Amino acid sequence: MGITNILCQTLQSRSQDILNATHRVSTSKLLLQQLRNDGWSNLVENVKFFCLKHEIEIHDMSAQYVLGRG
Repeated sequence: MGITNILCQTLQSRSQDILNATHRVSTSKLLLQQLRNDGWSNLVENVKFFCLKHEIEIHDMSAQYVLGRG
């Protein structure tokens, strides 16, 4: 009984971990979708403001990428 009890507890713990992970993935997915729908432009503006304030170069994200030598 002791061995099966330990096994049962381990399996329940792992099931709980899987449920927590699944919940976190679902929550993250929802939050990212909300950011895409409502907050993306606000986030970009905040990043631009931060970069200008700290004199960080802002790259043109719409420019064509050229593969360099490396």
